[in-house]
Amino acid sequence: MHIAEVVCDMSFAFLSAVEKEFRSASVTVDWFRVVQLFIKTVDDVRKLEGKQSKLPDHTRWGRTQRR
Repeated sequence: MHIAEVVCDMSFAFLSAVEKEFRSASVTVDWFRVVQLFIKTVDDVRKLEGKQSKLPDHTRWGRTQRR
């Protein structure tokens, strides 16, 4: 059996297993994991900047909130 492509998350365990067991397969990273990583990274930067200087309240969700 020839496996052409494997879809998985970015964990070391998955990636190393694919490399070991399916050498010729290409890896496609699960889009949900990419978006999840992006959102977490943006939120971590926002929190770090918030500790350095006071940010407006509406930056939490990236939109202007009317009061």
